[in-house]
Amino acid sequence: MATCTSCSLSSLSVASGTASLRRLQRPAAVPVLPARRSVAVRAAKLPAGVPSPKVEPNIPKPFWGFTENAETWNSRAAMIGLIGITIVEAIARKGILELLGLEIGNGLDLPF
Repeated sequence: MATCTSCSLSSLSVASGTASLRRLQRPAAVPVLPARRSVAVRAAKLPAGVPSPKVEPNIPKPFWGFTENAETWNSRAAMIGLIGITIVEAIARKGILELLGLEIGNGLDLPF
């Protein structure tokens, strides 16, 4: 039997002990799609009787620096801090309040 190292198995047919190459035919029911398609962008039309806005909305600047970028970095720092505290508690086998010197778990110890 002959071997073909550069042929794919899907295009190789073996007939009576010899390897012969034949091109696979696409069934007529399967449409051939073009390699690239153009994309048409269509804007939505307003319904009849609805006026379009005359002025673009004026968005005020964020108050006290609450911007998306600042909040993203704040949340990342909080996650790193939470993971750091968890690692410290796991190594010390004590809670963070016990490490700070506060006694916990003894009740409120109210004077009445």
